[in-house]
Amino acid sequence: MSAKHLLALAAQDAFRPTSRFDVLAGDHVPFDELTGRDRYERLLINRVTGPEGVSLIFGATGSGKTSLISWACHHLPESHVALRVPVAALEDPGDVKVLAGTMIVAAVRATADLTDEQRTDLSATAADRVSTRPAGALVSGARLGGAMIPAALTLDLGALHQEYEREDLPVDRLHGLDRLVSVFVAREKHLVLVLEDTDAMAGGPGEQAERFLAAVLVLARELDAPMIVAVQEHHRGAMYDRLRQEGREIAIPLLSEAGHALRRIVSHRLHRAELDGVAVEEVIDDQAVTALVSVYDESGGNLRQILAVLQFALDHAVDEQAELLTFPHIRHGIQVARPTG
Repeated sequence: MSAKHLLALAAQDAFRPTSRFDVLAGDHVPFDELTGRDRYERLLINRVTGPEGVSLIFGATGSGKTSLISWACHHLPESHVALRVPVAALEDPGDVKVLAGTMIVAAVRATADLTDEQRTDLSATAADRVSTRPAGALVSGARLGGAMIPAALTLDLGALHQEYEREDLPVDRLHGLDRLVSVFVAREKHLVLVLEDTDAMAGGPGEQAERFLAAVLVLARELDAPMIVAVQEHHRGAMYDRLRQEGREIAIPLLSEAGHALRRIVSHRLHRAELDGVAVEEVIDDQAVTALVSVYDESGGNLRQILAVLQFALDHAVDEQAELLTFPHIRHGIQVARPTG
């Protein structure tokens, strides 16, 4: 291994953790692969493409809930479209009316980023509702949660958007949300509702999480659409237990073979950085991996913290013009990444 390879990794911030949902799908190494069991990503996809219901992705902050969800959403079949519903920005995510309205807004805004050329194309298609495209043709740029939206469905969402702007949709009675689901069903698409940014409620009162989960329970019962919900460890309570009875819990595992898993994660980051010919052993030595395993265990399986430690260690190694990540570099990364206060 030469210093230029570490420099290339550092230049790309190869290990820096991200919260960008669209990027996480590519960064994620499936837990199915890390554990050798189809109990996580594959189970989630099977769940949301089967009978309607709610899938609860349970785990600690930083354990990989959002990246698992992102990976699964980007591997859904063409018949399913994932809609991310922002929760963090809501003043009261436990208000069913607010949550339902947010779902509608998130969907109809999918048409807001279309280019003028795409809008012209859609207008021409709308003139007679007959498209010259093959059946199921897609309009580039119109996306929900990473999945492409057919032209006809984009038109329907545009009409729904106009109704919402005119306040013609009775969102307070959930009819508007039923209409949203029916728009997808009419176009032979299945809507998958995704609520994954629930870390925002980490510092809030316990009753806030209870109200949020109660709202999720109401929507799960009312809607003929599967839901994916990320749930923090401290959100577990009476309402969570009720919700779990009507859905399926997928708990993020604490990796028993952490050393092997962390090497696999490093290998994947090398691939993402287009350094496929470089072996993991040429990037990080065994003592450094052992130190990372200790961080993983002590943090309760916080992969986000592992990545932060690796990035700080990498930057330090580059400053030293080192050719390999060693224990002193990881120790430095631990000191910098350690939460304070």
